[in-house]
Amino acid sequence: MHYKNKKIAELLKTEVRNCTKKRDHKKMKNSKVISFSCHACYSSKDYGLASYIILPNGEYLTSKEILETKLNSELVTLSACETAKQSYFEGGDIFGLLSFFLCTGAKSIVASLWKLNDRVDYLTMKEFYIHLTQGSSKAEVLRSAQLNKKKNIKTPITGLL
Repeated sequence: MHYKNKKIAELLKTEVRNCTKKRDHKKMKNSKVISFSCHACYSSKDYGLASYIILPNGEYLTSKEILETKLNSELVTLSACETAKQSYFEGGDIFGLLSFFLCTGAKSIVASLWKLNDRVDYLTMKEFYIHLTQGSSKAEVLRSAQLNKKKNIKTPITGLL
């Protein structure tokens, strides 16, 4: 997965940072684009606060830690399985990784409702970032990347939201 992350970072003219909570938590606050390409776990336990992202070094970035962060990002990409899953609780409250990133100030998020195929996800996100860096809108670029992969790759477990 590191090779794939490196290719995406090259498109964004940045570097791959194997994020550690201690070192990069503050950097995340000032980043315009935050991209996670890793594993995640959604849980409805404790109003979704039991959900987490597994960082490349094995640390967990928990929903609670996400909520404690104030972001100023234009885009957060959660390129991991089921990062858009949410639970609806009494009173109409909606909780999950996606909603927690929105609560912290992320202006837009790309996330998944499904389990992802690593290869297809990489190809989709690569196309997404190529066209995004050319100035197209996020929604337009994501739709195009999804349709292109759907047409060209015969894998049933694909999809980003």
